[in-house]
Amino acid sequence: MPKFPTSQAQLYNMAIIMYEGLKKNIALFPKPPVSILSLNIKRITYRTRLNNEVRLEAELKKAVNNKEAALNALAEAMKQDIRYAENTVNFDDNKLKLIGWSARSKPHSLELPGQPLELKADIDDNGNIKLGWTKPVDGGAVSFYLLQKRIMPDGKWTNAASCFDTYLILKEQTRDCGFEYIVYAVNKVGKSVPSNVSVVSNQLSAISSKI
Repeated sequence: MPKFPTSQAQLYNMAIIMYEGLKKNIALFPKPPVSILSLNIKRITYRTRLNNEVRLEAELKKAVNNKEAALNALAEAMKQDIRYAENTVNFDDNKLKLIGWSARSKPHSLELPGQPLELKADIDDNGNIKLGWTKPVDGGAVSFYLLQKRIMPDGKWTNAASCFDTYLILKEQTRDCGFEYIVYAVNKVGKSVPSNVSVVSNQLSAISSKI
């Protein structure tokens, strides 16, 4: 079953074929409801307006390109005058506001993180130690947390683990001695004040934290 063309190109090509066919076969199609002349006029009208559209689209594209070039030139000119103004008034914010600009903001210095809070440790029957704490309420942004431990009663503090969250699980820890744990908040500036000390005894029970 034939389908009437839907695209512009297909419809126009069919219009040409129809016009030529009607013109060459007048005896077979003597009185079409739209005359051969009228059909051809409509075909020529469409073609003319299509050509106009193509020409206008080309002109519009050229106009857009010209506008973008002018905008870029304006922006570069403004940037040059801004740099001149900044140097002339030594980046004085009030004076730069007179030309619709402002001084560059000074970078904020990073601070040490605040102290991690409420460190707690629990140990299960398999020797896994679960530690959790609360993030600092002040100070600079935290990059990560550093957990340290030492053997009770007076061993040397050593690094045990690091993490990004406020909890850790140390698996299958020795039960032969008790441990003390502290946690630091760390960023590029350095380590925070250590948290409270949380103690895990060799009797597999967590003791109250101490300051």
